Amino acid sequence: MHRVVVDGDLVAVHAEVPQSETVPDGPLAQVVLLRLSGDVVVERKATAQAVPDESINGHTMFDGGGDPGAPASASDLAANRDVASRFLTEVLGGANPAAIDELVGPIYTQHNPAVGDGVEALRTFAGAMGPMDVAIDEVVTQGDLVVAWVRYGDTIRGADIFRVADGRIVEHWDVLGPVAGRDPLRSDGAEGADAGGTGGNVGTAP
Repeated sequence: MHRVVVDGDLVAVHAEVPQSETVPDGPLAQVVLLRLSGDVVVERKATAQAVPDESINGHTMFDGGGDPGAPASASDLAANRDVASRFLTEVLGGANPAAIDELVGPIYTQHNPAVGDGVEALRTFAGAMGPMDVAIDEVVTQGDLVVAWVRYGDTIRGADIFRVADGRIVEHWDVLGPVAGRDPLRSDGAEGADAGGTGGNVGTAP
């Protein structure tokens, strides 16, 4: 596991899954979102993406910073949540593309293997994608990290992870897949982002 972010009854886990007999398409980047009741998992969502051999930015889908244990007040967490949500809806969603200069720091590290580092590379990517229908299902915040469970239109869903410093996004990871795609780590046939699990302990969730 590379990052674990806890917010109330929600736990987001950013992990790397090696290739194996049970995961022949590995290595995979994965984000799992768990909703807990006590120490029991009552809901589970997961998305996974194949890790490419090369990355435009020279980073992996896992390295970098982020500290869930960093001191953060309730107002800090609310501000981080707002910055991430605004970036998704205004910049990627197209409601206010110019907000990128307000929301993203001057030094920006990108871990999406298809996008370069820096604000200008991000601006070019967002412009090429065009306005998208962005729906934010869940947001998990702890320390300097924000994990958003997002749907892009009717076809793409997954998790965006942001590191926020001084009120601006300075680092980003994502793990995205098709809405109808199966979670390759489950053996029960459940669909990835929409899979809900019940009755498992935190340590033994499927």
